[in-house]
Amino acid sequence: MPMTDAARIEIVTRGSAVIQNKSGAFATTVRASDKAKGCTRSLTTDWFYRRLDNGERVLRSWMIYSRAHECLYCFCCRLFAKDCEQGASSFINTGFRTWWKLSPKIGDHESSPEHLPCFEKWKDLEIRLNQNATLDALLQQKVKAEISRWTKF
Repeated sequence: MPMTDAARIEIVTRGSAVIQNKSGAFATTVRASDKAKGCTRSLTTDWFYRRLDNGERVLRSWMIYSRAHECLYCFCCRLFAKDCEQGASSFINTGFRTWWKLSPKIGDHESSPEHLPCFEKWKDLEIRLNQNATLDALLQQKVKAEISRWTKF
């Protein structure tokens, strides 16, 4: 999906936490196979956290849940996949909803060569925006001043 730089900057400025939807009612998927262990599976809040070797839990800020599509997407890959080599990952294109395969798939995507450059671009842009160190920082300040000027009325 094509995205303008202005839209990308606005989305990165707001952050992934606004649209992460990590708590709430998640969709349930029914498995078609009779041989499967348990017929239904659903996403839980625990999947939004990665457990490190020392036992610490770290938020997966890249993972967002779409209530409208009832699936998971990768925030940074959706924003920067056109700049990175776009793979066939469902976290980028169609959304991931095969809940019984979360265990290998989340880790695989997290360490994939498609995800890592997109994650780096996201965090780099976020840092530069917070420090007003982008190439168009002066222009960004003027735009914010105009927005605040016109929203006062």
